[in-house]
Amino acid sequence: MPTFSEMTYRSLSKKFLLPSAITLFVIFSCNLATAQTDQLLIANQKKGKGLVISVTKGNCIACHSVPTESDIVSLANIGPPFVNLKARFPNRADLEKKIWDPTFTNPNTIMPPFGKHKILTMIEIHQIIDYLYSL
Repeated sequence: MPTFSEMTYRSLSKKFLLPSAITLFVIFSCNLATAQTDQLLIANQKKGKGLVISVTKGNCIACHSVPTESDIVSLANIGPPFVNLKARFPNRADLEKKIWDPTFTNPNTIMPPFGKHKILTMIEIHQIIDYLYSL
C-alpha cells in the first residue's frame, strides 16, 4: 500500500503538474505563433517597400514622397506624402479600395487603378499596405 507522501505526490501531480504543463505548452505555442506572425509581417513590409519603389509595379514614389525613409529619394508632390497612413486610413479596407481603384472615391483622380487594371495583385496591395502602415 502506498504511503501518504506517495499518495499526496500522485494527487498533486494530477492536480498541478499536468495543468501546469498544458499551460506552459499553450503559452509557448502562442509565443511561437506570434513570432511567426511578426516574421510574416516584416517580410510583407519589405516586399511592400520594394513594390512602392519598383518602376515596373507600384512605382508609388513617382507621385508620392516617403519623408520618413532616408533611403527613398523622391521629389514627387502629385499625391499626398506617405506619412501617418494608419491614422488617415484606420480601416485597411478603405486604403485597399483606394489602391485597387481610386475612382471609387474620386472619379477625376490621376492615380491609376492598380488592382482593377491588374498592375498589382491583391496580395501585392496588402504588402504595400503593410509597409505603409509601418511608416
